[in-house]
Amino acid sequence: MHTRSKGVAEPVRRLSSLEAEAAYRHALTSGNAQLTTQFTVRALFTPEQVEDAAAQWWRRFAVLSLQIAESAGELWFHRSDPEEVAPGGLVRQAVLPDGSSPDDILREEVDDVLPPSGRLWRLRAVSDPAARATHFYLTCQRAVCDDYASARLIRAYLDLLPWHTPCTERPGGRPPGLEALLSDSDTLTYLPAGYVTTEPAYPLRRTDTGASPRVVTTASHGAREKRGIGLEPLYLSQRECRRLKQRCGKAGVTVMHLLAAALAHSFARSAGREEVALHTTVSLRGRYAESVLVTQVGYLQAAVGTRLRSTHSALTDAARDYAASLAHADAAWRPHRRRHADIRRAVTTPAVFGGAGGLCITGSGSVEVALGPHAERVSAFRTAAGRVDATAVGTLHVTSFRGAFDGSLTFAAPCGDGGVPCSVAALVRAALLPTGRS
Repeated sequence: MHTRSKGVAEPVRRLSSLEAEAAYRHALTSGNAQLTTQFTVRALFTPEQVEDAAAQWWRRFAVLSLQIAESAGELWFHRSDPEEVAPGGLVRQAVLPDGSSPDDILREEVDDVLPPSGRLWRLRAVSDPAARATHFYLTCQRAVCDDYASARLIRAYLDLLPWHTPCTERPGGRPPGLEALLSDSDTLTYLPAGYVTTEPAYPLRRTDTGASPRVVTTASHGAREKRGIGLEPLYLSQRECRRLKQRCGKAGVTVMHLLAAALAHSFARSAGREEVALHTTVSLRGRYAESVLVTQVGYLQAAVGTRLRSTHSALTDAARDYAASLAHADAAWRPHRRRHADIRRAVTTPAVFGGAGGLCITGSGSVEVALGPHAERVSAFRTAAGRVDATAVGTLHVTSFRGAFDGSLTFAAPCGDGGVPCSVAALVRAALLPTGRS
């Protein structure tokens, strides 16, 4: 029986094409594949309680002990045994500084790029004694965590934190065992949106060369760790959401369709453009013949590209055109099973990797569903997403919580001066709620 030396990272598997693209994007384009979620719990915890919960959490999910290394031109996941490692210091803990807000800390986290080597996630806990609350910030590389996985990790961490208030439902039963890494999607059968196919997946050839793994990095990474990202909240109250849903119902479009059209039109107006490339993040969970991917923690999303013109006289007309274009593009999308060397070259070549000046919109769905029994003790939940590709200039990430919409509009170079996201956010609000006050 093979015995692994203590302290040596164990190869787990080769990254899928989707994962490799996200990993290279993160390493080679200053953290453009990074996801940060803020969740606020209405309670104060001791440092020991926060750290003890993180240690149990670390041992439950294999993905939390992963690292990524490159060997013979291919990226591989490596894992240290959670039982052999005494993590310690898994959570960065502090008290909210005077004069700072939770949004200020979120901006710091979004702007602080996870290194391409080492741990693929970061958890920060900020105690807020004045509000008798604790603000948590979970930041993950997308190569191991999509929006669904982030919500699952957060709920699991909340399961392990002490309950200070009564609740109608509490997690119970035996503690779950170790949850394995998401299966390699390159080896599975993809079922395109809109119809079913029996087209088989063609896995890439796997070889273990025995070459020593190396960290994926670039010489310029250290100089670009702080990106100066502009982040602007976009919040719609319950009353505003009701108005928006009524408007969408009359027009025959969804709220996300109208949000996307408003984002594209607002950016086009702010930037003086007639057409904007818009990438929409779609979940691929449930799109494989094999059911193993539905609930596993990992990265299983795609960015579907469309183009929107700003010449529509009515925003609802633009939303309908966007809905039709998105449905067509989504049905035509297929996973690209490529060699990692080709993916790396594409990530560093903007002309190949998707052009310039695009936007991205992502929706996480209902927070209440994701948090389950913890929804009643969480007072805020917001996600800020890294850009979908190396050249996109902005991302809008939207969540629904207690009947309201909480969005984060993130812009980076060349538009990350703080003024652009603020201007676009104001234009989006005006476009969504054109009359009266709420």
